Amino acid sequence: MMQLCDINDPTTWAHSWEHRYVAGQNVVGWTSLNIAPKAPAKWELVTRDLIKDFAPFKLTGIAFTPMDGKAGFYDHIYLADSIPNLDTVTKAVLAKTEIKDKPTAEQLAKCWDNLASRDALLSAPAQRMLLAADKDTLTLLKERIKRRETTDEDKKIIKLIAELDDDDFGVRQSASTQLGKIGEKADPFLRTALATTSSLEARRRIEALLRTRAAEGTISTDQLQQIRAIRVLEQIGTPQARDLVEALSKDSLPAPVAAEVKLALNRWKTR
Repeated sequence: MMQLCDINDPTTWAHSWEHRYVAGQNVVGWTSLNIAPKAPAKWELVTRDLIKDFAPFKLTGIAFTPMDGKAGFYDHIYLADSIPNLDTVTKAVLAKTEIKDKPTAEQLAKCWDNLASRDALLSAPAQRMLLAADKDTLTLLKERIKRRETTDEDKKIIKLIAELDDDDFGVRQSASTQLGKIGEKADPFLRTALATTSSLEARRRIEALLRTRAAEGTISTDQLQQIRAIRVLEQIGTPQARDLVEALSKDSLPAPVAAEVKLALNRWKTR
């Protein structure tokens, strides 16, 4: 089932979830349009006219609801004001005009860059082309997401974290301020220090810095790029791809990337 949310009363923001599609048996009895007698066992493309089905409404949310209580897989969802415009988006995302021949090294490098894009018209074809390239993609990703050498900035971050427990209050305060300005690049080092420090003062300051970043609630473009690369490796699914993801699990990674690595490895175990 897929449920679409509507605002009934804009003045009170009262919501309604009465716009629903279901494939298979409707076991909950909620009002919905049945689009197939059985839930599909393989990927199927479904195109619906929302206005014809439900009349005009303001779409404010989508809820995906597996009826068997386990899991449902939904690929891409696009909204368009006409079938031609919908087809244009679909063709671009599926990269139908791009994966005819073996991708060149330049094309793969461009795909790596596009993994960081927040525009689906760039990131989705990049993922599909990398998946199609298989062995060449493994070579590329092994190079691009390999463990980094310690840089001068890394050394500065490590020094500042050590100063969070300095005897001088001014030094501690300055270190906190500088780490805050460095931002998310310091997070992996802060988490490592948090797990190993015995200093209550350093722990308090590290936790405050990490809370600030969590409150911002953003995933950086670098993190987005790595998360998508991990998903490509999982889809490739070869032992070599798994080895590369397992190698990443031993690295100090930002929380969103580390979580994706853990999920990928856990899914591999269940196959």
